[in-house]
Amino acid sequence: MYLRQHLQLYRDIRRVHKHLPPAMRFLGNKYVRDEWARHRAVLRDAAAAAALAGAQGSTAAAQGSTAQWLAAFVGEWTAYLATMRAQVADAAAWTAPRPQFGKPLDARALDEMSDQQLGARCQLHALKTEVFKEKS
Repeated sequence: MYLRQHLQLYRDIRRVHKHLPPAMRFLGNKYVRDEWARHRAVLRDAAAAAALAGAQGSTAAAQGSTAQWLAAFVGEWTAYLATMRAQVADAAAWTAPRPQFGKPLDARALDEMSDQQLGARCQLHALKTEVFKEKS
């Protein structure tokens, strides 16, 4: 069930991270690895749920929710990859000593986050603060 396209997206993201400063590369790679590991676990659980639902005769609903989740997951990471590619290209053309990467989250995106996502965001922020303290 783990499609080749998703692995290619993962590889492309890791490839674009090679152009980031070392501390950002470390953070980005760690986050992507962890997110993809959670993604594989959710897919396995979703496949098991679909199999169970199939035994009970309700496969369409289980497969539909899995497909929607997968489309959202891939869509968000594809948008991230496009943003990072554009910013890496801008940084390569820019001669300033510290190019800026990333973009601020809009209020709508923050409002739509679940408690688990907000917790992950806080953990990522703490990790970023720790990594950049060590580099200073």
